[in-house]
Amino acid sequence: MINPHSILENSRNILLVDWPNPSFPRALLLGGFGIFGFSPSNYTRASIVSLSPDDLDEGSIFPPVNEEEQGYLIFRQLKDKPSAIDIVCVYRPMQEFAGIFADLILPLGAKTVWIQPPVVSAEARILVENNGLNYIESYDIKALVRGLRDRT
Repeated sequence: MINPHSILENSRNILLVDWPNPSFPRALLLGGFGIFGFSPSNYTRASIVSLSPDDLDEGSIFPPVNEEEQGYLIFRQLKDKPSAIDIVCVYRPMQEFAGIFADLILPLGAKTVWIQPPVVSAEARILVENNGLNYIESYDIKALVRGLRDRT
């Protein structure tokens, strides 16, 4: 059985195909991961910056929502696809998964597909494992990353 902690400890870059809220990519960034996003029109790279939105260049900007969050979460558009992705974390309806797998996961050379709860899919598992990749579901990647960060 695949150990999700081990996968995270041996990974650097995560592509998010959607996410539940801005605290999600923020937590992964604070966990030390390079975070990328995908929307139907482009790839983006996430960062947390301390400048005000007026000082920022183009990108999708998410301000802090509470006192615990420091800085602005920003996703800046990339000119090309990311060069190295270890994990693709999917938070989309499973009807879209075959297209995501063919159009994103395989071309990026990702080693692991992480299906963010509450979604589970036997069909997705078979597709991923038949292509020799790791498949993780039923584990909240955000919670596991926070747990890893708290241990260090």
